[in-house]
Amino acid sequence: MQKRNPGAGLLVLIASSLVSMVLGSIHAFSVFLAPLETQFSALRSVISLTYSLALVALTLAVLFAPRIYHRCSAARFMLMACIMAAIGAVVAGTANSLMLVWLGYSLIFGVANGLGYGFGLQISAQANPGREGLAMGVVTAAYALGAVLSPPLFDAATRVHGFQGAMFYLALSLLSAGVISAVLMKRANARFQSHDHKTSGTFPSLRNQLLLWIGYFGGVLCGLMVIGQAAGIAISLQPQTATWLAPMIIAACNLLGSLI
Repeated sequence: MQKRNPGAGLLVLIASSLVSMVLGSIHAFSVFLAPLETQFSALRSVISLTYSLALVALTLAVLFAPRIYHRCSAARFMLMACIMAAIGAVVAGTANSLMLVWLGYSLIFGVANGLGYGFGLQISAQANPGREGLAMGVVTAAYALGAVLSPPLFDAATRVHGFQGAMFYLALSLLSAGVISAVLMKRANARFQSHDHKTSGTFPSLRNQLLLWIGYFGGVLCGLMVIGQAAGIAISLQPQTATWLAPMIIAACNLLGSLI
């Protein structure tokens, strides 16, 4: 990536972290479990599919999106990802059925979440050569910070305006973050550089790669299960507990782990 000023790396890092922070709100979904149960008269296991499907879409986007990162400028890519995520939030907020919630939140917002978060990680690393690990750690920490800040905000919005209001506020936040990020990326002249033809280092065997993926899957399966059901678990144990408190505490510990 070509940089026209010495502060380009910092600008890209700020832009990526801002978008990552808003996208990290996906891990506050447990706040919506009870409201959606009431709104659609559905079982919790069915409502929970919304979060599960969103994570599947997010993961697939992170895995396959690097093939298209280089097709446009970083500013345009980040802005389009945020617009797509905002559209997903609006579709979910105006949905009159769970199927439309899944379309908006799980599919559209989930894919856009993976696009924005994955791109932010990669472009930040490229923009800060020699400090790639630190840059990616900051973006990851910002993602966790979004999960810390969003539960009480979502809870307050849901109490006043319902799930629809919370989704509209999320869409507005996404559009704002997207515009600011695009401006910073453009000022930094950021553009993703593909390394398709770069070969260096050694790679583990296919067997070891599979073992690594299985181990990773087992770890995130447990963690995301707890994150996705945090509010419900806390309320079942302590009914007087604020809905947003459990996901916020988990996200704060996640943030600490990311920084460490």
